[in-house]
Amino acid sequence: MNLEMLMFNFFFDDFIVVWYFSLVVTIICSNEILKIRHYDFFFSNLIQFLHI
Repeated sequence: MNLEMLMFNFFFDDFIVVWYFSLVVTIICSNEILKIRHYDFFFSNLIQFLHI
């Protein structure tokens, strides 16, 4: 195995790890945003309900 292939393999592995990590972070963040929206929706409904 020559040096270029070795460098490419390291780069490729890093790329996959970074891509996977960013995907996971994106999923977690979108989940949190959805939860916050859900809670916001819930609380606004609760407040409306209490006002009535």
